[in-house]
Amino acid sequence: MTENRFQQEPKTNRRGSNAFSGFLMGVLFTLLLVLGAGIWLVIKNPRLQQMLLGQTNPNVATSSPTANTAATPAVAPTASPLETTNTETTDTQTTSTDTSPLLPPPQTLNLQVNHANGTVVRLTEISFAEDSTKVNLAVTNGHKDPIKLNNSKDMVLIDNLGNQYNLVAPPDNSEIEIQPGTTLKGEFVFLGRMSPSATSFSLATNNMSGSDQSYSTLPKIRVADIPVKGP
Repeated sequence: MTENRFQQEPKTNRRGSNAFSGFLMGVLFTLLLVLGAGIWLVIKNPRLQQMLLGQTNPNVATSSPTANTAATPAVAPTASPLETTNTETTDTQTTSTDTSPLLPPPQTLNLQVNHANGTVVRLTEISFAEDSTKVNLAVTNGHKDPIKLNNSKDMVLIDNLGNQYNLVAPPDNSEIEIQPGTTLKGEFVFLGRMSPSATSFSLATNNMSGSDQSYSTLPKIRVADIPVKGP
């Protein structure tokens, strides 16, 4: 009886050893399975890769602010709505202050000049625009022959400062010819805005080519001292 018991004890120790070995194998297999699952997740998830690389590689973490700093100037030139509003307000103020002096109102007149050849000139009105000055005239030819008032394109308006304003001659009668015994009435337009400092005008017909002689068909007639009253 004693020998049988002694012989059975080694069998009991072998079973315990095998069970412990199986347990260790199970634990090792579980660890390998968890490790493999973690590696698989890292491979499939780029964010986990970046996090792991950021923690393990200090050079990457140091260089990232440099990349952000380089990207900042691309947004800097964009103007804010407040800056745009201020610019428009400044432009508007500049435009509103850049105004020209007011022009005088139309002047109603009754000026008359007689030439030696029988021509009579009456000036009844002068008015002012941004690009011209207009004069209302009635010219009667009392000579026996036709006369011309703008023979050499020299019917002009001259202000008291010496500035000259040239006539815009009609295309069908550029020399302003008037037949004997007839009266020409109309609005004569002279180019240019009047000088703000001018206070009077003179009207001259045939200013360069005319004559004061009684036989002249190119009468030089001067209507002087045409007053200009301010606005």
